[in-house]
Amino acid sequence: MDEVNRTVLYEFILLAFSDLHNYQSLLFIVILLMYIASLPWMFTQLYIFNALGETECYLLAIIAFDRHLAINHPLRYTSIMNNRFCTELAVLPWIIGFASSFIPTTVTAGLKFCGPNEINHFFCDLAPLQNLSCSNPFVSSIVTMALAIVMLVIPFMAIIGFYILIILTVSKITTTEGKYKAFSTCSSHLIVASRVYGTCIIVYLRPKGSQYDKFLALCTPLSIPC
Repeated sequence: MDEVNRTVLYEFILLAFSDLHNYQSLLFIVILLMYIASLPWMFTQLYIFNALGETECYLLAIIAFDRHLAINHPLRYTSIMNNRFCTELAVLPWIIGFASSFIPTTVTAGLKFCGPNEINHFFCDLAPLQNLSCSNPFVSSIVTMALAIVMLVIPFMAIIGFYILIILTVSKITTTEGKYKAFSTCSSHLIVASRVYGTCIIVYLRPKGSQYDKFLALCTPLSIPC
């Protein structure tokens, strides 16, 4: 029997890409992003995951503000919600989300990981990753908790305040059709906001997570219709 080289290979070359000369730049960017997203401890996914979640929280609060203006100040709505102000409201949540997510991600990246490398979760999130650290995650946990309060409680209380004002205004409408039309503009947003904030508050504002966190983390993406 002929001897065969049985050296174990850890790298493979995709020959199909060698013929795509016109798409080298695009493929380079895509593969680079895939490589960055596969770095040890997955801090890139962790940062983006939390940044998008925090952005969503403030976007929901801004939508509630928009509903408040439309119902409580219909005559001034057009003058207040001009193009410049709408652009500022659309950009501000993204700035807040990606800026604030940098803090807990950096603190968590400073932890030492020398034990298990399997994250018991569907996503690369802060708490499951901190549980794998072989160093004391107390500071990282406190930073995560403090940021969760700022990013969840503040916009959530703002939404409650806006809807209290909306309910007070709608209650003064005499016709049933007018009340139905006013509430119909808010019902979908109120349902989505309740699911998002309800799940996030349960998961992130507790001292210690549990096995149910994995189930709760899937509630929002699976229950909200496209």
